[in-house]
Amino acid sequence: MIFNTNHKGPVNDILFLSQTDPLLNDFNNNILFYFSKYEDLPGDYGRRIVIEVSKKDLTFDTIEKNIKDLKKNEELSILSLIKINGVPYHFAMIDFLAKKRSNSTIQALNKTCEFWDMMFNVYNSGRSIHAYGTKLLTQSQWVGFMGYLILLNEKSGEKVVDSRWVGHRLMSGYSSLRITNNSGKYKTAPIYIGSSLSELSI
Repeated sequence: MIFNTNHKGPVNDILFLSQTDPLLNDFNNNILFYFSKYEDLPGDYGRRIVIEVSKKDLTFDTIEKNIKDLKKNEELSILSLIKINGVPYHFAMIDFLAKKRSNSTIQALNKTCEFWDMMFNVYNSGRSIHAYGTKLLTQSQWVGFMGYLILLNEKSGEKVVDSRWVGHRLMSGYSSLRITNNSGKYKTAPIYIGSSLSELSI
């Protein structure tokens, strides 16, 4: 599967946020969303091309067109970055280390929901577990959110969040999660496995 066209795919999360968040639903605002196409190389050092999409053009058709334009070894990812009248905001994202649900992952997710007062939709990405939040974060809130994710990895306990992903994302200035399996390197494109409001399936 190259791209999850299911209505519960990751793309639907950002489309839903764009239609429900007051700032993103204000027609007086100039709103830009971001995606990137990249080659998946070790250490996140592959070539990355950022794609800017205005809210009026943010549709499944636009995203599918960008996927069709990918080269053989390229993938498409959603970036957390959203600009409103030039001001950066972010879509909350998490890259867990677990390859499938675990008690530690679920506990960490529940803590995050309570602390940040938002729910998350959760996906099996074919390599790890991804989660997408339902609340828009300011730039400073996003930095705090990323720091919070690192602290979920307790010193003497199981590591639940990919701290290297957090480090790379802070250096880049935005989070990024893959939504395709165009290269065929993964078991699947991200598949919905539940939300923080319901029991997660494997």
